[in-house]
Amino acid sequence: MKTTDLPRRARFLLTCVLSTALTACGTDSTKSVAPLAPPPAQALQAAAYDCAVDQSQLPVLECQALVALYASTNGASWTTSTGWLQNASPCSWYGISCNRGFVATIQLAGNSLTGVLPAELGNLTGNLYYLQLGINQISGAIPASLGSLTKLQSLYLFQNQLSGAIPAALGSLANLRVLHLASNQLTGAIPASLGS
Repeated sequence: MKTTDLPRRARFLLTCVLSTALTACGTDSTKSVAPLAPPPAQALQAAAYDCAVDQSQLPVLECQALVALYASTNGASWTTSTGWLQNASPCSWYGISCNRGFVATIQLAGNSLTGVLPAELGNLTGNLYYLQLGINQISGAIPASLGSLTKLQSLYLFQNQLSGAIPAALGSLANLRVLHLASNQLTGAIPASLGS
């Protein structure tokens, strides 16, 4: 059956459904439908990058953690984002270094990151020992999942807009030597677990 064989009202409704703008559907099918606003560029890029297919340099979960960081901190607007989601070598992306097939360092200080830290960062358990995200505009809470980064030695989150309490899970970081959280909007007591 062709769409021209459908009654006029059915053709009109089908047109409205296909336009994905149901709220714009009126009674006149000749009226133009306003286009939907496109999703943010970083969301499109992140959705298009498949860590299981587009790269083989890192474990999929570690690659996905980097993609989540890009998407949740407005990667398209970073000062420098060379290589991010553009090639099959995440270890060559700006600010990333790897060791033995795992992410070893992330250095994105002063790089105009905005948004929140994704919980997926806690999946960088292979070899991450240095995480530098200071001097940005990151907001929201510090993810408790960072407590899974058992090899982490240095955590720099200073001069952001982080809020809420310091997660007690950070006390699980047995190798942590440097914790720099100054100049944020954190509240509550310092967890006793940090004494570990």
